[in-house]
Amino acid sequence: MDYLLSKRENAKIEKIEIPNLKKSQIISEYNGYKLKHEEEIKNTIRLWPWELIQKVFILQR
Repeated sequence: MDYLLSKRENAKIEKIEIPNLKKSQIISEYNGYKLKHEEEIKNTIRLWPWELIQKVFILQR
């Protein structure tokens, strides 16, 4: 998502609210790389496949 937001100036992420959905926070830094668009990416939902029946990892709108 960070790459997409960097390359497409009209791209945006809208906040998603799904009641009772177990989710995790985003990883904003990894191996010294820090997200450039962290505030926008916080609107995504990180899901773990072993907690769901489906094989979905990230929802975004």
